[in-house]
Formats: sequence, structure tokens, C-alpha cells
Amino acid sequence: MVVVPPQSTLPAFDVEQPHILVVDDDQFICTVVRKTLSRDRYRVETLTRPAVALKRLASEPFDLLLTDINMPEINGLELAEQARAEHPLLGIVMMTGYGSFDNMSRAVRAGIADFITKPFDIEELRLTIARALERQRLQRNNVRLQTLVKVFEYSQAINSTLDLSALYQVVIDIVHRETGANTVMFWIAEQGELQSAATSGVALDKLGPFKELAYRSYVTGDACTVQPDGQIEFKLSASGTIFALPLTVHDERLGVLITTYPQGHKEVLTELLAIIANQTAVAIRNARQYAALRELDHLKSEFIGIASHELRTPLSLVLGYTSLLRQRLDGLGREYLQQVINGALRISDIVDDLVNLRSSEHGRVALNFSTFDIWEMLHEIVVELSDLAADLQIALQLEHPPTPLLVTADREKLTLALANLVDNALKFNRPEGAVVIAGEIVAGEPPEVRIDVRDTGIGINQRDLARIFERFYQTAPSITRVRNGLGIGLAITKSFVEAHGGRVQVDSTPGQGSTFHV
Repeated sequence: MVVVPPQSTLPAFDVEQPHILVVDDDQFICTVVRKTLSRDRYRVETLTRPAVALKRLASEPFDLLLTDINMPEINGLELAEQARAEHPLLGIVMMTGYGSFDNMSRAVRAGIADFITKPFDIEELRLTIARALERQRLQRNNVRLQTLVKVFEYSQAINSTLDLSALYQVVIDIVHRETGANTVMFWIAEQGELQSAATSGVALDKLGPFKELAYRSYVTGDACTVQPDGQIEFKLSASGTIFALPLTVHDERLGVLITTYPQGHKEVLTELLAIIANQTAVAIRNARQYAALRELDHLKSEFIGIASHELRTPLSLVLGYTSLLRQRLDGLGREYLQQVINGALRISDIVDDLVNLRSSEHGRVALNFSTFDIWEMLHEIVVELSDLAADLQIALQLEHPPTPLLVTADREKLTLALANLVDNALKFNRPEGAVVIAGEIVAGEPPEVRIDVRDTGIGINQRDLARIFERFYQTAPSITRVRNGLGIGLAITKSFVEAHGGRVQVDSTPGQGSTFHV
């Protein structure tokens, strides 16, 4: 038998029109009960044979079973016990012409608390059914709350890893612990497309091709094998059940989570398993996307390494020969060669940035410590960028305490990190604007050095603030940008500052300027 869970995600109760199954070998009683209960907007079905009723309960969800105790083939208590075993949330009301102590005790042990004595009054019947349905509604709500708690716990466990192998084992353990299934396994479509039969209830041995990703059998007896053509073959005991849960995210069919049981599956587990399957499908997609991003990140890093290495040799040749030629020329030729040298130096700076970025990505930022006056270092940055500030008609100012402040750090990397901030503040400013570099000591244990780079430029939009420290991120499309750069300066700054145990933050208002805090 193959069971496919319904689309709902939590136990449902139809408050508008509860579904009731009436089982009594007396057709007259069935007719009276059906006509009476139909007046209260209940959907009522009647059967006179308990064996047929069991099959009907297996094929259609019912909210309540109303059955007589004394019937041929199977008496009402046996019917109720079998029905409750397969459908724990099913409400049950017993009809009896006589009530013995043994029958009452057996009914109570089976969880049956509602009885109607024949011959019964019509109003008594209606009140008893209403009371039983209300009890069942409360029971379903209780199950709903318990399910929500489990969903929260299991969701945390399922989403705690991005490693697919670990994820499969987590889900397998959860399903087995919750359901006691004999076998729990994952089958994932090899081509990323699962045949529609997985959600239509067609026998699983008709599906494929699949590859087995995870499998665990807790007891012997239920076997699962894969044929050479990728078809799944199950060999179950006569009463065994295969429970298939499609793993689907936004109409993308990832595979199937399959469990096997020695007996019929309990409906109370169906909803929880459906939720686990949904959570698992999302987690699988996230893990796949994470793996793809890591691979893409690795390829980017390798490209940066190869490109920077291959560019260094021709750059050295260009700079060397151009410098020699420049020394031998005068006038316009010398000026042209100087432009070539400036362009080559710019490329050399980009290559250095790429090398620095790759080192920071791999956590290989090697710091060469020395002790120096940090205010003097800031003064050198101002001197170095003063010509650029003059060309852009921007006032460049430096403010700091008069007393020298000695720090122990990697002077070269710290200079590069802060120079990137000042360079950006100049380039993203407006004519006759200003850039202020302010340094101060912040009291604390231990005390900190705080350096602010403030500008009166164009500012940064809120949507860009969270991403400006990402590699290659530009606040404008590359085809519309008017300022040069690869978008890696801030990423390098962040990496070098954090390598020193520091931090970088930014405040900005579009149209008014930005302040970077180191």
C-alpha cells in the first residue's frame, strides 16, 4: 500500500460540516440517524457492515464514528478499537441496547466516553453528537499545539546545517524517533526533475530514475533495492505500508522521503511528516544553493589569483621599457610615455588590491608589526592625497590630539586601509566640498583609537549600506559609473582593520555625506 500525505500542513477540523460515519446492522436506525443529523448540517454516511466501514474509514477522513455495539462479523467495540488504532483523532460514540460493566470498561480503555442507549431520544442523539464533536475539536486543537512545538524544534534541527549528508541524517533520525518507522530513506532525482507520479499515489516502483542519498533500516524484514536502470523496488510484508513524502519547493521537485511500516500508517503522524518533508525540501534547496555559492566563490578566488599572477610580468616589462624610453625623449613624446606609465601604475595598484583581497579572503592576512605614531601616519596619507584633493577642489583636513600616539600594528596595511577610506571620500564628494580625518582616543579597558573619515559628498542609499563592504559591490551599475574602481577597496579596508582586532562602521545620509568610523 502506498500512502501520499495530503496537502494540508496541520490537523484540520471542518467546523462548518463535520463528516460522520454511522455503522449499524439495522438499516432503519441508520436512516433515522442520518435524517436527524443531516438537519444539523453534518455530512452523514451510513453503512450496515463493519468490515466495509473499516475500508471506508481508510479511504476517507471522518470526524466521528457512531456505531452500535452488537453487530455481526465485527462488534462495535472491535470496530471502534481498530478504527481508533488507525485514526487516533477520530471521535467515537457507541450505541447500545444494554450496557455491561465489561463493555463500559473496554470502551473507556479505548478512549470512548460517549454513549447512547437504545431506544434513544432525538434530542439526546443531537446533544451527544455535538458533545463528542466538541471533544474531538479540542483534541485536534491540542494536537495542533503539540505539532507546532515539534515543528519549531525540528525546524531548528533541520536548518542547523548546510551540509547535505548531515541534513539527511538529521531528518532520518527525526522521522524514526517520531514515527518508529522500520526504514527511512531519501531518493533524489538525478536530473533535478521528479516524475509527477511521486505526488499522485502511483506505486513507487514506477518512479525513477533516482539515486539513493541516505538510507537507514532499523529492523529487518522490509527491503529496498535499486535496479540497474534506477528503478526502486520494495519488498514488504503483507501488511506493510510505504509512506512517500514528496520534497517540493515552489513546484521544484527535489525527490522523495520514503518510510516503511509493518502496519498501516497512523493519520496523526501524516500531518507532522508532511511538515517535516516541507522543511526538509527547503533545507535541501538552501544547502544546494550554499554549495553552489561556495563553488562560485572558489572559482572567483582562483581567477583573482591567476589573473594577478599573470599580469605582474607584462606590467613589469611595460613599466621598465617605458621608463627607459621616457628618459631618452623630450617634449610631447615624453608626456605621452608618462601617460602610459601612469596607466600601468594604475593597473599595478589594481593587481596589488586583488592580491590583498585574495589574502584576506583566505584568512592569510600576515601582519608585520612595528611601533609608530598613528597621527604621523594619518599626516602622510593627507600629504599623499593632497594633489588629488586639489584637483577635485575639495578641502582635506586632519584633526587629532597634539601629543604623539604610539601604536603597535602593521603600518603598511593600516595605511592602505585608511587611505582607501580617504580616497573614496574624495572621489565621491562634490566640488568645493570637504573631507575631514579626525582621530581621538576613546577611554576604556583597554583604550581604543578611533578614526573618523567624514565627507560632504553624495552619501549612500540605505539599500547599499549593508553591502558596501562586500567584494566588487558597486553602488551604481558599471556602465553608468563615473568613478573608477573595482569595488574592492572597502572590502580590503574591512579585512585589514578586523585583522588588527578593530571594526569598521558607516553612517550616511543621501545628499549630505558619509562618515566612516574605524
